[in-house]
Parts: sequence; C-alpha cells; structure tokens
Amino acid sequence: MVKRTYGDLKSRLGRVAGVNGFLSTDERLKERVNDAIEDMMEADDFPFVIDFYKFTVENGSFILPNHIDRIVGANVDGKAAHYRSAWYEYIDTAYVDLDDLPDRDLIYLERNETPIQIPFPSQFDGYRLKVTTISDESAGTLHVRGLDENGSTIYSGTNTEGLDIALANSGDTITTQKFSNIEAVIKPKTNKPIKVYARDDSDNDTLIAEYTPKDTTPSYRQYFIPALETQGTNVVNIRGKRRFIPVDTDNDTLAITNYQALRNMLISHHKGEVQDAVGAQTYYQLAREKMWQASKSYRGKAKVPAVVSEIGTGTGDFNTII
Repeated sequence: MVKRTYGDLKSRLGRVAGVNGFLSTDERLKERVNDAIEDMMEADDFPFVIDFYKFTVENGSFILPNHIDRIVGANVDGKAAHYRSAWYEYIDTAYVDLDDLPDRDLIYLERNETPIQIPFPSQFDGYRLKVTTISDESAGTLHVRGLDENGSTIYSGTNTEGLDIALANSGDTITTQKFSNIEAVIKPKTNKPIKVYARDDSDNDTLIAEYTPKDTTPSYRQYFIPALETQGTNVVNIRGKRRFIPVDTDNDTLAITNYQALRNMLISHHKGEVQDAVGAQTYYQLAREKMWQASKSYRGKAKVPAVVSEIGTGTGDFNTII
C-alpha cells in the first residue's frame, strides 16, 4: 500500500471537487476530502484501515487509544477471543453470570466509551484534577464534565454543567473541585500534548489521560474480557479498525490513499449536493469497487474462509452449533 499525504494528492483531487474544482489552497477542498475519507472508512473494513496492535491488559479491562475505532478480531495469549454484543449479558439464554463462563468461551465485551485513557482511581471518594502543559497554552480552556465526590453532577454556575480549567503556560493547573468520575472532555487544539492527573489529598498524582494536540472531544472505547478478570497481566493482540481523524496539514497521512476511490467519492458528494441521487449512488459504488480492487491486489493470494463459525454460536434456545 502506497502511503500518501494530503499534500501529495490535493492538487489532483481539487480538479474534481465542487462544480468547477477548487484551488489546492482552498480550505473547502480539505473539508471535502475529509468528508470523502470518512465515508470511505465507514463503507467497509478495507485492509487499508485495519492495523495490528498489541496491548498489556490488567484484570481483563482495557481501553483503546483514540486512533482505533473498534476491535475486528482479538487473540489473548495465543488463543482466539470472540466478540459478544451488548445483548449477551442481558438475555436469559446467555451466560448471564460472567463468573460461570466456561474456559473454552474466551470472549470480549464492549463497555461504555470514556474520555480518559486510564480508569479513574476509586481508592478515595474524590480527586482534584491536575492539568499539565509543556508549552504556552494559556489562551485555551479545558472543559470537563463529571461527578463530584458525592456522586452529583458538577456545575460551575447556574445551569452550567462542568468545569472550565484554564490551561497554563508550560506548567500545572490544579482544581479545587473534586471529581469521582469524568464523563466528557472538550479540549481546544493545543501546541503540544497535555496530561491530566487525578490528585488525592496527599498530593499523589495518577495519570488518567494524555491528549494529543489535535484531540478536541476525546472518546475511547472500553472492552472487558471476563475470563481474565482475576488473571493479572495478559497480552492481547487485536486487529483494529482505525478511527477517522481529519487531515489538517499537507504532511498528514491520508487513511485512504487510492486516488480513484477518493475521486469517485468526491464526485458522489457533489452529485448528492445538487440533488442527483442516482449519480451520487453510482459514484459511491464506483468508489467502493475501486477500494475492493485495490484490497484484492493488496492481499494477493491469501485465502479467506467462505464461512466462519465460532464456539458459542447459537440460535434462541437451541444449543450452540459448536
């Protein structure tokens, strides 16, 4: 797969964007290209948007980094794990007691998304937040929503939910307000990464998040593997689908680098804007076909099973197939 940056393709893509094309310096072109890439990434699990990752998991819980959208496949210490959707824990034909899961059924379950990368500590009822910057970010404010030490929603004014934390010029900002949980974070674009710590009454700090300069509304997907809940540290290998992150500069690498696919998706979007539904659908399909052609070439002669079944597959009250 050829890696390309936005700067590599913007002039060529500019020729087909909009009615008469856009200059490569036109910010509208960047918006159109980002829209096209996002649509392509949502269209299917193309190999170009799937990567391999390795995690160290503590007691079965782990949080994906911001650039991974979801798990496509998982392997725990050399054994394949199987995904179960939310219904698995809540229907009477499922293994509703996770403690009684048989060893052969190594599964992973999805939990809520979270704005922090490390679970919020629970040793004490509440923690102050320490926000650390390594450059001048004093023009920005970090908005944090969550619960106080009593489990109540935090308000900073009349009907104003959350707390605004002023960012420092290469230093720390420490809140007086205590948090027992963080539910949402809104961050401005910054010059450098910033770190957020939970600080206890003895001034001990626990790192809970490190945000990149481009993170603005961080949200991370959580997973849980019940069989590992009391197993300490394990290694989990996953095939993960990359999350769409908009290109911002000429040096940003494009998640979709096939020119013909992007070209057709840009045309599809324009057709949709001028109310040409048939044309929009036609070029959308052409874009997907181009991606699958490129995918087939990229995979080569790798054999893919026609039918995949797994342990625990069943229908209603019937026994599992395997």
